[in-house]
Amino acid sequence: MRRESTVNAFWRWGYFAPIYKNIYFEKGENKMKKLFSILLCTAMVFSLAACGSANSSNTPAASTAPAASAANPASGADTQAETTAWAPTKDVEIVTHSGVGSGGDVIGRAIIESCKGIVDANMFMQNKKGSAGSAVWAYVQKGKNDGHTLIVITPTNFLWYYNANNGMNPSTDLVPLVRFQLDPQVLCVHKDSPYQDIESFKQAYKEGKVTIAGEASGGPAWMGATIMADTLDCAVSFVPFSDGGEALTGVLGGNVDAVLGQFGECYDQIIAGEIVPIAFAESERIEGFEDVPTLIESGIDFAFPQWRGLAVPKDTPLEAIAYWEGVFSQSSQTEYFQKYLKDGSTLDGWMDIKEFTALCGEQDRVVREIIEKYGSGE
Repeated sequence: MRRESTVNAFWRWGYFAPIYKNIYFEKGENKMKKLFSILLCTAMVFSLAACGSANSSNTPAASTAPAASAANPASGADTQAETTAWAPTKDVEIVTHSGVGSGGDVIGRAIIESCKGIVDANMFMQNKKGSAGSAVWAYVQKGKNDGHTLIVITPTNFLWYYNANNGMNPSTDLVPLVRFQLDPQVLCVHKDSPYQDIESFKQAYKEGKVTIAGEASGGPAWMGATIMADTLDCAVSFVPFSDGGEALTGVLGGNVDAVLGQFGECYDQIIAGEIVPIAFAESERIEGFEDVPTLIESGIDFAFPQWRGLAVPKDTPLEAIAYWEGVFSQSSQTEYFQKYLKDGSTLDGWMDIKEFTALCGEQDRVVREIIEKYGSGE
């Protein structure tokens, strides 16, 4: 409380009231003596008041600011409770719908290798191939949303949902994490095939002399074979396999005439000279293979880039999602992962969670339009 001046205190406490009473009501000869005494007392009072005021001015005023408290912390204090960052507490699995050696399997293993030194937990591949992706959904939908299960997704997942009704809607049942890779689609024939270019192959396809193999009915390979048949006004000649790796094996073994598959899956056999690329299902020619035309150039209006990314089941904790996005933003730039992309002649297709989520929404729309036009492939 601020100290009250001595003069003000005297007025409030009534010190001057009896003095002025004596001045105005005393009579007789003692009046002058009384007056002199009163004046002397008054002088003494003001002298004391002056001293009191001086002392008051030299005394620091008490602070009127409220004291710091838990409800009103002091300025600059850290009021946020420290939170513990999420991290894996057990083995982490990457689930793919394709078999060992397929594109989804190979990139999963590359991701695992590139995470060494970044993720402390053990990571491993979980291959759940077959049944147009329904095996993956049957596996991940039961208690796999704790952040320790990651799922390889591609455009094929969208096709299978609408074509095969496999139960896993990538748009609502999964949460996209990041995209890693772009992998061109390529049409290849055996090295001993009599149809070593796209024009001769188209003619043979129109005449029903050749078959195209690929991963499952309703997938990108089926789509390419269907659009080719529609363009050439002929019957669809497509042989489905459980995954791209098996379709490639079918061509190498002479069981089918061609494979429409992912460049990353076919690359080693192309370099080895066992199969020959005759067209890419892309909008532009591929660097390093400029002599191979696109299907669009040959009159087949089909370009369907294959990409690969990771997702998690819905209801996975947000902290886990943020953790994995941060991990993969580092691992995707490691020397190992960049070498994997280069060696496999695939492209760096990095997208963060925001960009990848938008892409998945657009992919869903495109696939639905294709299905409406060409059917489900069943």
